[in-house]
Amino acid sequence: DDCFFFGVQNIHTIFKVGKDGQNPIEFAGSNQGFMDGPRLEAKFNSPAGISVDSEGNLYVMDTNNHCVRKINRNSGYVSRIAGTGAVGFVNGAPLESMFNYPYCISADEVDNYFIGESWGVTIRKLAIE
Repeated sequence: DDCFFFGVQNIHTIFKVGKDGQNPIEFAGSNQGFMDGPRLEAKFNSPAGISVDSEGNLYVMDTNNHCVRKINRNSGYVSRIAGTGAVGFVNGAPLESMFNYPYCISADEVDNYFIGESWGVTIRKLAIE
């Protein structure tokens, strides 16, 4: 797509805007909280960094929910893919790992993700197979 995405933390919403910077639209999020589901019904708590994988799926740092959420490009469904939702520092299987306010994310060419934790002062690698 010829667009970009950004999160607005204080309204818990992700916006999509064309590269011309005009006419942003609400893309995901519907109030503060935590709920998986269709993108316009899902709830986030201070979404921050966003990355896009090689298939066009979005990975969102759900900062105050201490987890990584995925927005499926094809279905629009939002799901938790890493983190338990509780603050902490635990490595391991993605859904059993714990984060300390994950804030930014970047992907490499083979869809490994590097997550910066604002309070954990750590960069973590997330590999999804």
